[in-house]
Amino acid sequence: MCTIGIPCVVYMGAVDIERQAPNVDRMRQLGAEVIPVTTGDQTLRARWTKLSEIG
Repeated sequence: MCTIGIPCVVYMGAVDIERQAPNVDRMRQLGAEVIPVTTGDQTLRARWTKLSEIG
């Protein structure tokens, strides 16, 4: 649950999570659940592919 009281789930490429570690830490501090995408090249493109499968 994010700080404003709504669920917040962020799908992010595993490589991008490493590259953006300070930003990911801040998102988690604010209550977001950050889910790494480990398929494909593990970047933004893989995230969009994963989201299209989920949704």
